[in-house]
Amino acid sequence: VPDTSMSVDRPVQLDPKYARDGLLGMGISSLGASLAVVFTNPLDVAQTRLKMTNELLPPTAPRPYSGMLACLADTLKRQGIAGIQRGLTLAIVREGSKNFFRLGLYDPILIRLHPQVHESPPLCKCFIAGGTSGGVSALVCNPLDLLKSRVQADGRLGAKEVAGGSSALTVMWQMVREEGASSLWKGTGISIVRSAIGTAVLLSANSVIKDSST
Repeated sequence: VPDTSMSVDRPVQLDPKYARDGLLGMGISSLGASLAVVFTNPLDVAQTRLKMTNELLPPTAPRPYSGMLACLADTLKRQGIAGIQRGLTLAIVREGSKNFFRLGLYDPILIRLHPQVHESPPLCKCFIAGGTSGGVSALVCNPLDLLKSRVQADGRLGAKEVAGGSSALTVMWQMVREEGASSLWKGTGISIVRSAIGTAVLLSANSVIKDSST
């Protein structure tokens, strides 16, 4: 006679190593992204400076840079390696922190939504878990995004130098003093929506591909 004493709704018993392995996964997710940003940061610097130049100059004004390569070449010539890697420390902290939450929270949230660990979760639950982890990462890391962009933009042709230098702390205190602490979360709503949608699609697709290959 089959044993029916156990309820099918009984919560799954997680492995005692779950918390340790989860933190390890979050750390590895953070480390990989932090290493990658060392190589991508010069392109980010050029992109930020081109955007700021196009936004601040009148439409008819001549542009100091003809494109991304010209911006990189000019920055390297005038400011050296430090110029094309401006804001690298902030970029590493930002990328590591964002992926710590964005990738690291996905599995814990998904397990709470779908505790049947031996069954593939439905796509809607994967999407919710990805959107939630992406939204949290954007909310937490928005100040780092703003600081990174402002530090990288400083030093472009025609830019006004920040009094006291352009270190992260100098820029942060200037923002807080002139615009208030809430300025560090300026544009958070857009960042949350963008990160939530992007993370939901990316991690949901990854889960579907992984499940279909096993």
